[in-house]
Amino acid sequence: HCTERPPAFVCSISYGSYRGGLRHAIHHLKYRDKPQLAVPLGQLLASRMQAEARTFRGLAFDGVVPVPIHPRRSRERGYNQAERIARSLCRTAGLTLERGLLTRVRHTRSQVGLSAKERAENLTGAFAVRSGKNTEGKTFLLIDDVTTTGSTLHECAQALKEAGSAA
Repeated sequence: HCTERPPAFVCSISYGSYRGGLRHAIHHLKYRDKPQLAVPLGQLLASRMQAEARTFRGLAFDGVVPVPIHPRRSRERGYNQAERIARSLCRTAGLTLERGLLTRVRHTRSQVGLSAKERAENLTGAFAVRSGKNTEGKTFLLIDDVTTTGSTLHECAQALKEAGSAA
């Protein structure tokens, strides 16, 4: 997949496969109004990052950027689950949360049930760096709750790179 459509991001890791207890926790965080579940999920992700330090090839992050959700979805849910996970990760790992650096500039339909091609098309141009935010030469760690095809991370990384970020 990556050779056909090279991602705009350098590397990707996850805490685990989206099944069993992890799926249950993320589902409850996202759809059952359980934002407190973001704390242990962020801590688990921080421990995974430490265990996989070589995967990051010595990258030092200038900030952690949660994948933004559209304001309409934020009003419905009351919070951004990726931001909550990122906040917990930052507290655990001693990183800086870059809240509001990226914005979702258009509402997209849910990615659930879409093919890889449909996911990519659905998200094209959906993200942008907020005006006035300095990303020049900086390296960011993107955080999302679930990664399936990498389309969301690709589009977020693309927006950051277009605004001058290094990685």
